[in-house]
Amino acid sequence: MEGSLSKKALLLAAFVVLVSAQGCSYLANRGRDALEMFDLGFTFSKKPQLGLYMNCPMVVPIGYSNVDADFVGVGGGRVGVMKHREKSVGLLVRGSEEVSWGRRRAPSEDGSHYQAVGVLGLAEAREDEQPYKPACIHYLHLGWVGVTANIRWQEIFDFLVGWVGLDPAGDDSAGADRPDL
Repeated sequence: MEGSLSKKALLLAAFVVLVSAQGCSYLANRGRDALEMFDLGFTFSKKPQLGLYMNCPMVVPIGYSNVDADFVGVGGGRVGVMKHREKSVGLLVRGSEEVSWGRRRAPSEDGSHYQAVGVLGLAEAREDEQPYKPACIHYLHLGWVGVTANIRWQEIFDFLVGWVGLDPAGDDSAGADRPDL
C-alpha cells in the first residue's frame, strides 16, 4: 500500500512539473478550449423574433431562425451576457448559417461567421472562417425568449488533444489572437 501511495505521489509530482513547465498559458489555453466546446444558454430579445432551427448532424439542416438578442450562458468561447446574432435557413440538403457572439456587426464584417451546410452546402468550400464545422446546432427562440444548445465536435477534439501539447485549431500559443467566435 505504501508503494502504491509513493507511485501516485510521484505521478502527481510529474504532472505538476509538466504543467508548471508549460507556464500559466497552458492551463489558460485548456480553459479557453473548454469554453469553445459548447454553446449553452438563453436568448432574450426586446421585440418578438422567431428561431426554429437545427442541424444535427451537420448535413441535415432544417428550419429557419433570424434572431438578434442578448445571450446569457456559455457561447462563442465566452461566459456571461453578450450580444448574439443568429440567422439560419435549412432545407434538409442545403442551408446556410450565420452567427456572431459578443458584438453586433454587419454580416460582412469580422466577428460574424458564415457557413453553407447540408449535403449540397458542404460542396461549397470557402476559405474564410468556418468555426462551427463540424457541429450539432440547435436554436429555439419564440417571441422574446429562447434557448441555444450547440455541440462543437472539432473544439472537443482540440480540447482533449491539447492536454498532451497538440493544437489542431492553432489557437493555443501565448499571446496569440484567438478567433472571435
